[in-house]
Amino acid sequence: MIRRAFVIIAFLTSLTLGSEATSQTTPSPADLLTSLVEELRAQNPILRQLRYEMAAAQQRIDPAGTLPNPTVTVGGMSVRRPVPGAELGREEMAQQGISLVQGLPFPGKLRLSQEVARQEVAVRAARLRAVEVELIRQLKDRYYELAFLERWREVLLQSQRVLQVLQAGAQALYVTGQESQQSVLRVQSELTRLQSELLDLERMRGEVIAQFNALLGRNPGRPWMVPVELPPPVTGRAVALEDDPELLPPETTLYEWAQARNPALQEVRAMLERDDRMVARMRRDLYPDLVLMAGYFNRGGLPPLYEIRIGLELPVFFRRKEMPRIEEALQMKAADEALLQARWLDVSQQIRETYLQARTAAQVWRLYQSTLLPQLRTTLDSGLATYRVGKLAFVQVLETWQALLAAEVETARQLKAFHQARVRLEALVGSWADGPIGR
Repeated sequence: MIRRAFVIIAFLTSLTLGSEATSQTTPSPADLLTSLVEELRAQNPILRQLRYEMAAAQQRIDPAGTLPNPTVTVGGMSVRRPVPGAELGREEMAQQGISLVQGLPFPGKLRLSQEVARQEVAVRAARLRAVEVELIRQLKDRYYELAFLERWREVLLQSQRVLQVLQAGAQALYVTGQESQQSVLRVQSELTRLQSELLDLERMRGEVIAQFNALLGRNPGRPWMVPVELPPPVTGRAVALEDDPELLPPETTLYEWAQARNPALQEVRAMLERDDRMVARMRRDLYPDLVLMAGYFNRGGLPPLYEIRIGLELPVFFRRKEMPRIEEALQMKAADEALLQARWLDVSQQIRETYLQARTAAQVWRLYQSTLLPQLRTTLDSGLATYRVGKLAFVQVLETWQALLAAEVETARQLKAFHQARVRLEALVGSWADGPIGR
């Protein structure tokens, strides 16, 4: 029986060392994320909707710069009788003919109308980019959430196997009177708790996969078959976090990138350019449009008549029509200027908060990796050796193992928090140091 206990302890030691080796081998998920981002861009229904709307807006550019349709009039005049052609050739007033009326907007109106339509396309393109960046952020966020759940599940499964071995060992020692029944019940209780936690993890995993499928335009119930990884935030250089631009750029640099490339800010700037052109276009309505008219009239045997006229469409009601429209455009511009300021304050606040979250998560992860986990593993190895000679209670070994498991889960949680914060920073600045966010 004692020999069996030694076998159990040796097995526990091998599992402890194996978990340490596994945690140090984590391949990069860059290729998988790249393929997922491309699939999202191609299949996400929200992005497809915005592309169709932008394509529809592009169809308004040419009509906005085109002259109004001309009006063609065919008719005639008669004398004495209301019959077309009556007295034609005998009365000078009798005539039949055709006339053409063409409206000519004041110079610059069509050009400005076309610029407004073109800038509306730019606004929609910026909105498409902002939505795309946000969806990519959600996709990467869900990826790291799923990777964390997978790592958590691995830890729990490993813990379950160890506890099953401990349970067998405790029962064997209980039969010989070397262990109490409380130890056996304690292990059984932990096994039940682990099984419940595994079931809860499976539920959370299903929820994350459903969110993945929705982002990728897939059926919500489609299973996830691709393995995911949770890579450590290391660059191979022993430097402080705030001095390592490969790991996390300086905070001041993030503000500069956000000012230049944040999609939400670019959208508002496009709206402001549209507003400028809209104000200029509305002001052109204060100038009169031209009306050109030309006609030919046949008078039978009498000489034909030709008519050419130029008219002006006078904005005599400009105080009730044109001026309120100009004021409306100015108010829209003022509102968009306030929106730009509000969005910048929101973006800068989010950068500050997310930067602190990313830096703290990476520092905590490094602390766990370099200090806490090695200490707990050493303590567990020592406790197993002491338990082997009967100088340490079973409960103390179990508690040390529980502390190690909790530390491993928390290490993975901090790693997930770092990656998710870094993804949020990528979305806030619109692109990263090594290229666009989609890479």
